[in-house]
Amino acid sequence: MKKRYSIFRIVFLSTVSICLIFVLTYLSKSEKKFFNFIGFKYASSDERLSVVSEKTIDLNNVNDISFNLNVDDITFIENTDEKIKIVEKCTKQLSENEKLQFNHQNNKIDIYRSSKLNINLLEKSFKREVIVYLPKSYNKNINIKLSIGDVDFSSDLKLNELEIYLTTGDINIDNNIECKSFILEGNTGDANINSLSSDEYGISFNTGNIEISNLSGKGYINTTTGDLRCNISDLTGNSDFSSSVGNITLNLKKEPNFKINASCDIGDIKTDFTEDNIRENFSNALNIDCGCGDIKINKNY
Repeated sequence: MKKRYSIFRIVFLSTVSICLIFVLTYLSKSEKKFFNFIGFKYASSDERLSVVSEKTIDLNNVNDISFNLNVDDITFIENTDEKIKIVEKCTKQLSENEKLQFNHQNNKIDIYRSSKLNINLLEKSFKREVIVYLPKSYNKNINIKLSIGDVDFSSDLKLNELEIYLTTGDINIDNNIECKSFILEGNTGDANINSLSSDEYGISFNTGNIEISNLSGKGYINTTTGDLRCNISDLTGNSDFSSSVGNITLNLKKEPNFKINASCDIGDIKTDFTEDNIRENFSNALNIDCGCGDIKINKNY
């Protein structure tokens, strides 16, 4: 009897563990994907999306462009014109109050929504998209605040400041971003960045993976739950990389001129460098901290 009870207990605990892993996997992705799982399906970009509004604004003397949106996908595309053009698309007709609102004064453009959508009342195929055609010559500040949705950059940008605050959603930077200051904060979602060069950067996610193919500058990157993968081409000052639960993989693209400090509470630290390389007496330091997970520091030059 005890043997049968033990077998039953093992099977039961194994089933519970598998279920927990399955749920946590979905929760670690963007909430949009989780909605798809439970039946709230977001339409893809070619499903019944139609233009509901367009706006073109002259960028002369504009120093700040600000977005404050709630349920939207935002895509940045290079504009051959020297003006900014914003195209709003949706799977349903929007009232004037539901459409994008614009405020252009004091060298600043504010793009926002005056009414917020109730997700519980939306159709299953609902999707809203904002396409921003931005000239390559614009080199000032962009600030984005988004509750639910993805942000995509498909063209090169050279800016003064770029700040992005996401509640739920992914960010994809397909090309190169160069700026003096870069801030990215997210609650739930993934970050995939092709190339980022910034005098100072700060990237922080509560739940999600962060992957950067090419990074230059100094700053901090951390995720509470998720993996962190980064190729570092140049480190210009003290920098911190951390993950509470998840693996950290850093590939150094040239001979380091900084000290490497790595610590791991539960997990392994593996590196191509010798102890002498890691403990070199440089003025700058790369600090890597992992709570539960592995740290890998690789030579890639």
